[in-house]
Amino acid sequence: MTRIATALTFLLLAAGSARAQLSVQSGANFATLSTQQNDGYRRATADGQPGYHLGLGFERRLTKRLALYSELQFSRQQVQLAVEDNSISDGYYDSRYRLGLSYLHLPVLLRANFGPTYVEAGPQASFLLAAHERGTESLSTLGGAYQVSFDRPATDRYRRFDAGLCVGAGVRLPAGFGLGLRASAGLVSLTHFSQPIGSFRGELKNRAVLVSLSYRFRSGS
Repeated sequence: MTRIATALTFLLLAAGSARAQLSVQSGANFATLSTQQNDGYRRATADGQPGYHLGLGFERRLTKRLALYSELQFSRQQVQLAVEDNSISDGYYDSRYRLGLSYLHLPVLLRANFGPTYVEAGPQASFLLAAHERGTESLSTLGGAYQVSFDRPATDRYRRFDAGLCVGAGVRLPAGFGLGLRASAGLVSLTHFSQPIGSFRGELKNRAVLVSLSYRFRSGS
């Protein structure tokens, strides 16, 4: 909560500076995870799922064309994961579940404005607020087989911090509204190598595309 309050305070103070414009936005996202395996016996696959996001941002003009845009964004992301392990000498492990991730994102982007349109790019810091897993896992060996279902909080199973890169574009519409499209790629793996997901010890990295409808408040300057 301290991180959230600090980020929100920073945005509000910056938005109150000269030539800054406050905005709110919301929309849909489509998130998935890139997977990288360490060997040929264990693997994970991810299928993207739709989610949503809400944000508070500000844009501060640097020059006639360039601006600095920052945003405090809550994002709800969902991914369907499958983890398989063929390294067991007399059996097979399989886990399939939906992973829900709640993130607080703070992108800091340089915007280039071209009339009513813009392009943007820059870094993004992310903090994992909560994670939840729901699905089944099964193990089959010569001695027998079992399958269990689970529905559990899983925040401690994943890294809390992520850093990534964003690129996007948008258009400003009449009456203060706007449309934006942005893609982001995380650079830090969600997985702890000391806490494998099932038996998977590879990397899982965030990937997301989001579309937003925004509303810009009138500038006080």
